[in-house]
Amino acid sequence: IGTGYTIISLGIGGISRSIAGLIIPFAGLYVLYKLYVIGAGDVKLLMGIGTFVGRDIWKIIALSFLFAAIIGAVKLIYIGINVNRRTTIHFSVAIAMGTLVYFIKGGML
Repeated sequence: IGTGYTIISLGIGGISRSIAGLIIPFAGLYVLYKLYVIGAGDVKLLMGIGTFVGRDIWKIIALSFLFAAIIGAVKLIYIGINVNRRTTIHFSVAIAMGTLVYFIKGGML
C-alpha cells in the first residue's frame, strides 16, 4: 500500500523513496531484533511506515526510541524499582506516538 501511495503521489520516482524507507528500518534494527531488544513485528511495522515516508523513517525511529525512554522512565517512577513485579509495554505504542508526532509536525494530519 505504501509503495502504491508513493508511486501515485510522486510518480515512478516514488519507488526508490519507498524502497529506501523499507530498507532503512530493516538494516538498522535487525541487530536489535537478533539481540531480543525489539520484536520482529516492530521491525515490520517500521518497514511498513517507511514505505509511506521514505528516508524520513529514521526520524520516526528516533522519536520512537525517545518515547520508549519516556514511557520507561514514567513506568519506573510510577511502579518503582520492584524486581518481582514485571510489566511490559509494547514498543509499538512508542512507534505509534513517534509516527503521530512526525505527521503532526509535518502538517500531514
